[in-house]
Amino acid sequence: MNKLKELRIKNKLSQKKLSELTGIPYRSIQDLEADKVMHIKTTRADYVYILSKTLGVEMEYFFK
Repeated sequence: MNKLKELRIKNKLSQKKLSELTGIPYRSIQDLEADKVMHIKTTRADYVYILSKTLGVEMEYFFK
């Protein structure tokens, strides 16, 4: 399971609710969760920033 999905589940959020809270398209949330890790060269920096703030982790968490 990838880190985004783990955090989303830990925070008791559905993909749809996370999309609503962050303004990130639902399909993008699905795509980010489909990959095992986020790729620093292909993942939008603003998405990583918003997700990290919403889920209470540092941005670097997603790339370790």
